[in-house]
Amino acid sequence: INSILYYGPLLITHVSATLDPVLWTIPAALIGTLAICIPFFLADVWGRKPLMILGLVIIAISDYTIGFLFLTQSGKVALGFMVLFLIGFGMGPGGLWWLLVVEAFPPQVRDVAFGFVNGVNWILNLVVSLIFAYQSSLNSSGSISTSFTITYIVFGGFALFSVLYFGVVMRENKSIDLDDTVSPYSP
Repeated sequence: INSILYYGPLLITHVSATLDPVLWTIPAALIGTLAICIPFFLADVWGRKPLMILGLVIIAISDYTIGFLFLTQSGKVALGFMVLFLIGFGMGPGGLWWLLVVEAFPPQVRDVAFGFVNGVNWILNLVVSLIFAYQSSLNSSGSISTSFTITYIVFGGFALFSVLYFGVVMRENKSIDLDDTVSPYSP
């Protein structure tokens, strides 16, 4: 999400000469906020696992497509996939992450574990932001497009790895009371 939101204005400047890059942040925030509401309504209907996997597949497809489109300079299509990325993130990791973290730990250690996981999350957000900033500054082949392509392909790879991880490891806790949940990651 950091690569889309934090660097959105830079990306918009690169893919479109007609769009105001600062104004992009308004619809992006609105779309992201609405997409995060999807799991509120569907987590106990469809289940957490299918929503997470669907969101991650959308993210992977969007990342790979955005990366390719930077090479072809197809700005408006890339913008469409940036929006699709926001929807995938909202319905998957963005909307489900905190629910899954709470369900992952037993009540007696939940507070401490939640704090630890939250700290790790912010550290990893910083790492992702720094990677994107570094990758964006590279001028391999004399083109920022190549740097963006590499970045989005790497992030798409992480999304695909996450699909496999959640598909194999995650247990479904659909329609189960929080106190009765079994860690979604336990065997």
